[in-house]
Amino acid sequence: MQLTRQTDLTAAVDAMKEVVLPPLNEEPRVLEDQVHTWTVDSWRALGKKEHGPVFQAGGYPWLVNRHPKLTGWLLTLKFAQADLALPLWQQC
Repeated sequence: MQLTRQTDLTAAVDAMKEVVLPPLNEEPRVLEDQVHTWTVDSWRALGKKEHGPVFQAGGYPWLVNRHPKLTGWLLTLKFAQADLALPLWQQC
């Protein structure tokens, strides 16, 4: 699937959310949908533990971490301002 326009990207994100984020029995109110793109020229050139640039979502700073795993890589979402973080905000 080749994405050539922002509308194509938006449609792809919406389709992915339907598969990856199934509805919950009790849906919490969605405050904001946010899409962040971390462009990496060469994944092989990155170190073992890296993170992308800080971005804003819901009025707070976040970043994406990349960690090695036995079968590949793990990407986690991390709250980027530790002094304001609640315990469960560290990663998900």
